[in-house]
Amino acid sequence: MWSLKVEGPIQMCVWRAMLEKLLSRLNLERRGVLVVSNLCLLCKKVKETTQHVLINCDVAQKVWQNCNRWIRVSSVRHNKIVN
Repeated sequence: MWSLKVEGPIQMCVWRAMLEKLLSRLNLERRGVLVVSNLCLLCKKVKETTQHVLINCDVAQKVWQNCNRWIRVSSVRHNKIVN
């Protein structure tokens, strides 16, 4: 991962996502931060985990599709952050 030719902040974000250390609502709740709801802010259907908000959320999927169309890239998405 560290050999990817992307900016440092992007590498850090990917690294933190792989370690489940991004500040999802569920992670905040686990750390004792009072959250009104741990449901996904985008779809409001399931608990907001890093995996869900980046990969599985229907709303996030649409955002990724639109980004791909905008930059004219077609890609295959993985269904898990870490194997």
